[in-house]
Amino acid sequence: MKTLKLATLFAGLALLPTAHAHDDNWLDQQTAPNGGQLRMAGLYHMELVVKGDQLDLFLTDHADNKQTADGASAHVTLLADKKVQKVDLKPAGDNRLSAKGKFPTSADLQAVVVLTPGKGEKVQAKFTPFKKAKVSDHHQHDHSHEKPEHSHSHDHDHKH
Repeated sequence: MKTLKLATLFAGLALLPTAHAHDDNWLDQQTAPNGGQLRMAGLYHMELVVKGDQLDLFLTDHADNKQTADGASAHVTLLADKKVQKVDLKPAGDNRLSAKGKFPTSADLQAVVVLTPGKGEKVQAKFTPFKKAKVSDHHQHDHSHEKPEHSHSHDHDHKH
């Protein structure tokens, strides 16, 4: 019974319009209004900005209209250099939640944000603020394997 419910749910999700659905790679190609990294979670676009002693989360809807942070809360788990740091964000006016402290800025930083808007529902998103995808690199990589002569690695075997 549970499997049938899940299958029905996934089938229903497949029928939803995808015009506004953006994957992380697409969002990484966009210029974020505050210089951070964008992610989509539920009804929101979240922008995470990490700058040394300041961590900010900006909320907009899918049309990039600011969404109030009043009554919202967020928890961020940061992972960098094999260390975990948990941070609570509080509303800081307009569409921003914020925290002060010492935050990692290393290239391997990963962050998981759990946002609780004023209505109580929770949404989450994973960020890699200092590792943004590059479509052009992926695009070139894909093309290098289209021709059969590029797929043969015999030359590399003789160099060892």
